[in-house]
Amino acid sequence: METNRSLLVLQTFLTNAGGTIPPAVLITGQKPDLVILDMKKKSVNLFELTVPYEHNIEARNTDKANRYAHMKTDITNYTVNVEPFEIGARGYISRENRLR
Repeated sequence: METNRSLLVLQTFLTNAGGTIPPAVLITGQKPDLVILDMKKKSVNLFELTVPYEHNIEARNTDKANRYAHMKTDITNYTVNVEPFEIGARGYISRENRLR
């Protein structure tokens, strides 16, 4: 875990509780790939990377957005932003991902 005053960057393999979202924020078994918790701004940014074949990029984005969408209402003391993004299995980055 890397700390910078009120900013915490949490990765799956670094948290003591076995997840990327601190239990004080939300108790969950889900593990987004990267969580940036800004305690000063009271915000949580969840990032989820997927590496699908190019023809599945949009479908995988929808799947991941839906998987973590409930966290926007389950986490009540913070503003929550869910950002799934995809890099194609052969390195392709879609126009939509470039704009995110």
